[in-house]
Amino acid sequence: MTPEDARAQITASLGRLALAETALGAASQTIARHAPISTVPTSLPRVSLVPDASSDLTIVHELARGGMGIVHLAEQRSLEREVAVKTARTSDATIVSALVREARIMGALEHPSLVPVHALGIDPDGAPVLVMKRIEGVSWRTLLTTPDHDAWQPLLAGHGDRLRANVEILAQICRALAFAHDRGVVHRDLKPDNVMIGRFGEVYLLDWGVALRLADAASEPAGIVGTPAYLAPEMARGEPALVDARTDVYLLGATLYEIVTGRLPHEAPTPVAALVAALLGELPPIPADLAPELAALLRASMASDPAERTATAEAFRVGLMQYLAAREADVLVEDARAAREEAEAALTREGASSALGFRRLIEARFASISALRIRSGDRRARTELDACLARLARRDLDLGSPAGARTYATEMETPPPDLLDAITAAEKAIEVDRHARAQRDTSPLSRVLTISMGLIGVAFLFFVATVRGIEEAPIEPLTSLVAITVLSIPLLAVAAWAWRRLTATDATRRLFAFFVIWYVSGPAFLLAAILRGEESFDPVPTMLAEAFVLAVAALGLMPELWPSVPLALVATGLLIGRPGHVFAITSVYFVLNGIVVVRGLWLRGQRTRVAA
Repeated sequence: MTPEDARAQITASLGRLALAETALGAASQTIARHAPISTVPTSLPRVSLVPDASSDLTIVHELARGGMGIVHLAEQRSLEREVAVKTARTSDATIVSALVREARIMGALEHPSLVPVHALGIDPDGAPVLVMKRIEGVSWRTLLTTPDHDAWQPLLAGHGDRLRANVEILAQICRALAFAHDRGVVHRDLKPDNVMIGRFGEVYLLDWGVALRLADAASEPAGIVGTPAYLAPEMARGEPALVDARTDVYLLGATLYEIVTGRLPHEAPTPVAALVAALLGELPPIPADLAPELAALLRASMASDPAERTATAEAFRVGLMQYLAAREADVLVEDARAAREEAEAALTREGASSALGFRRLIEARFASISALRIRSGDRRARTELDACLARLARRDLDLGSPAGARTYATEMETPPPDLLDAITAAEKAIEVDRHARAQRDTSPLSRVLTISMGLIGVAFLFFVATVRGIEEAPIEPLTSLVAITVLSIPLLAVAAWAWRRLTATDATRRLFAFFVIWYVSGPAFLLAAILRGEESFDPVPTMLAEAFVLAVAALGLMPELWPSVPLALVATGLLIGRPGHVFAITSVYFVLNGIVVVRGLWLRGQRTRVAA
C-alpha cells in the first residue's frame, strides 16, 4: 500500500464517522466513537449528587476533565471514605454510551492494576454516574516528562534506574492486560496518559472507554478508535473484527518505543498523518545503541502482520523480564570493570602481594562470570573476564607461582601469547632450580657432613651413657647437665663449621632439625629436674619421654625415619622391664637410631635423584 492509498483509506474511514481532519485533536488524543445507546437503562439505581440528607455522595471538587467525561472527588457518607465520581461531559448520546460501556467493562474486571468500580447509577436527570475507587497518584505521562517528580522516589528505591522503573511499570500493565484478554476484553487505547502511578508505586491502567469485548466485535460498528500516534495497523483499518489481544500487544510495543526513545511511535504533525503511518505499518526507527533484548521485543511486538507479533501480553512481559535480567548483566560487567581498575591501582601501589588488589580481582572475576550466566555469550562480559584472568595470572607470576598463572590462563577464551610465553619461562626456571636443589641434596659433601655430625652425636651420647653406666653412681642432674654441656662443645664446633651446608637444602635442614631435637631433649629433662629441686635423677622416665619425642620428630621431619618409631617402642619396653640396664639399653638405642638416620638420608637422596 502506497502512502497515497493509505491516506485515501483513512479519509474515507473518517468520512464514515462524519469527521473531518480539522475536527480531530492532536495525534496523541483518543478518537472515540461508538453507536449510541438509545436510552440509559432506567433499572440502574438512583444516585444523588445533591448535598442533602438523602444523598450518600457529596461532591468535593473536580479532579480531572477529559474529552468525554469529568471526574470529581466525592465523600461517601455511609462508609466515611473518598471516592471518584465520573459523569458524562455532555448529554451527547455517544459520550453517554461510552461511559456506560466503560463502567460495565471495568466492573467485570477485578485486578490489582485496574480501578475498582463501586457502583453505576443514574442521577435525577437520567445521566449515568460511575462511582470508583479514588486513586491518589500521578499520570505516567507526567513522570516521563518530569524527571524530578516526587512520585519517582518509590519507583527508584534501591537502584535509581529510570529505564528499569519504566519497564517494571509496563510489566505490571502486561499482567492487567493479560487478565483482561483472558476475559475477552481488549483495551485498544494503551499509552502513558492512561496509566496512573499511586503514591506507593501502585500501577493502574485507566480509561477503558474504547475497550472492546471480543464477543461483541461482529456487531461493533466500523470506525477508527484509539490514539493515532499509537495505533496498530489493523486498528487504522477501522474494522473491529480484525482486532484481538495481539492489538494490545502492538500498543505495548508502541508504549515501550516511547519509553526508550522519547518519541511517539507514529510521530506526525497531524492526526491524519499519524493514522496514515499506522495504516502503512512501517516500524519506526530503532536506535542502534538500544539493548538487543528491547530491540528484538520492539520488532516482534510491532510487526505489521498480527500473526508475526509476540502472541500474548504475558509473552511480552516475559520479554521485558529477560531484558531486566540482561540489564543486570550489564550492571555486573560495569561492577567488574570498576573492581578490576581498583585492583590494578592497588597492585601498582602495593605490589603483587596486595590483599586489596587480590580481593578486588576475585570480585571482578565473580561479577563477570555471573554476567555470563545471565547472558550467555555476552562479549563485554567475556572480554572483562579475560582481562581479569590475565591480571590474576600475571600477579601469580610476580609471586613466583606459574602453576596458578597457568590455571587462570586455561580459563581464558584466548590467552595472550606473551602471557603463555611468560608462564612457560617461569615453569622452566622453577624446574632448573628444582634440579639444582636436587643436585645439592644428593651431593657427597652434604651427605658426608650430615652423616658425620650424626655419628659424632651418637658417639658422644654412647660415650656419656657408657661412662655413667660403668660408674654406677647416682645421677646428679646438675653434674650431668654440666658434663653434657662441656662435651657438646666439639659438636657445636662441627655444626658451626658446617652451618651453611647443613641448612642449604631441604633434606639437610630436616636432618639438622632432627639432631637438634635429639641432642636438646636430654639436657631439657635434666634442667627440668634441677628446677624441681631433685638431688638425684631417675633416667627411666626421661629416656622414655626422649624416645617418644624422637619418634614424633622423625615422622614429622622426614618420613624416611619411620623405623625410629618401632625402635623407640622396643627401647621403651626394655627400659620398663629392665630399669637396671638403662644405660646399656639407651646406648644401643642411640647407635641404632643413628643407623636409622643414615639410612633415611640415603633413601631421601635416592628419591631426589630419581625425581630430578
